[in-house]
Amino acid sequence: MKPVLIFSGNGDSHAEHMSNVMRELNIEHFLFFTDQYPFNVQLTFHSPEVVISYNGISLSITQEWNIWNRRLFPIEFPQGFPQNLEKMVTDETTTTLQGLMVSHTGLVVNNPFNNHLANNKLEQLKRASSFGLSVPDTIITNNPKDALDFYHKHDGDIIFKMQKLPLVEDEGKYSTVLTQRLKSEDLQNFEMVRNNPCCFQNYIDKDYEIRLIVIDKKLFPIAIYSQLSDYSKNDFRRYDFDKVKYEIMNIPEDLKVKVNSLVDSYGLHYAAIDIIKRPNGQYVFLEINPNGQYLWVEELSGTPITEYFAKYLAGISDE
Repeated sequence: MKPVLIFSGNGDSHAEHMSNVMRELNIEHFLFFTDQYPFNVQLTFHSPEVVISYNGISLSITQEWNIWNRRLFPIEFPQGFPQNLEKMVTDETTTTLQGLMVSHTGLVVNNPFNNHLANNKLEQLKRASSFGLSVPDTIITNNPKDALDFYHKHDGDIIFKMQKLPLVEDEGKYSTVLTQRLKSEDLQNFEMVRNNPCCFQNYIDKDYEIRLIVIDKKLFPIAIYSQLSDYSKNDFRRYDFDKVKYEIMNIPEDLKVKVNSLVDSYGLHYAAIDIIKRPNGQYVFLEINPNGQYLWVEELSGTPITEYFAKYLAGISDE
C-alpha cells in the first residue's frame, strides 16, 4: 500500500470525501491545501525528497508516495499583501508544485502537463474523432457571417457553449454561461460574435446524457436523465434533482475501447467524459475533463467511485 499526497484546496468536497474514505481504508495520506501555500504551508523541494510543514506537522514526501493532483486552488493572500506581487507569487508557487509532480517517479493522477494538453476543447474533438468517436459539427469563430452560415447550415438548430466555463463578476455577484440552444430572436445579436471567439455546435437530440468516469481502465458510466426536466434539457448542469434520475449503466464494448484509447493518448489516469446517448442509439462525444467532478453522480447513483479511486491511488488491487 502506498501513501497518498492530495493536492486540493480548503473546502473542496471531493478531497474531503476522499480523505474520509482513505481513513476508513487505513490509507496513509496528506491533504495539501494549495490555497494556503506559501503563507501557511512550508515546502522544501530538494529532489528527490519533498518536506512539507503545516500546523506543526513536518512530513517527508519520498518517491514512494503517490499523488492525486485533484486541483490547484487560488492562493489566499494575506490582507495588505502588495497586489502587484500576487501574479509573481502565484506563478512561482504553481511552477514549484507542477515541477514537484512532473519530476515525481511515483504515480501522479494526473501529470499537470497532460492535464493541460487534454483541456483544449477544439483539440479534444479532433482527437476523439480520430479514435472513431462521433462528435458534433463544431465551429469556433468571431466572424458573424461564418456564424450565420453555420446557423443556416443546421436550419437554426444549434447551440452556443463556452470553451472554458467562465466566472463573471458583477457587483460582487458571480455568474457563468452554460450551454444554450439558440432561438430565432438571437439572430439580431449575431454581430456581437465579433467581440469574442464563439463556439457553436449542431444541436444533438438526447435520450439521456452520460457522465463517464474513467479511472485507469475502469469505467463508471452514469446516465443522467436530463430530458425529464425542461430546466436541464440543454445542459445537465442546470440541476433539477427532484426530476432528473441518475443511475449506473452499461455502454457498448466498442465505445469502451474508443474511450480508453482517447484517455490513454493523453497519458491520463483519471478523466470525466460527457457523452450524449441519442434516441436512435448513437453515442456522441462532447468533451473530456481531466479534472472533472464526479462526487455528485456518485451520491445520486449510489456508485462507489471514491472507494475504487482511493484504492487505485494507494496501489491496492480491487480484485
